[in-house]
Amino acid sequence: KQIIALIGDQIGDMEAYPDRDESSGHPSWNDQLRSHYLELDKWGTHYFILPNPMYGYWERGYQR
Repeated sequence: KQIIALIGDQIGDMEAYPDRDESSGHPSWNDQLRSHYLELDKWGTHYFILPNPMYGYWERGYQR
């Protein structure tokens, strides 16, 4: 058995990170971007982002 693709609703779902923020348990946004920038060839073939319409980071920018 082999994993052929990773699908998530945010970039942090794509990979495990060794260093995580102590307060949230999540890697910093810059660390996530840096890691995935080095693997641009995998986006669209191995990594896919599907928006989550129920909740997520997008809520911060949404104004009623």
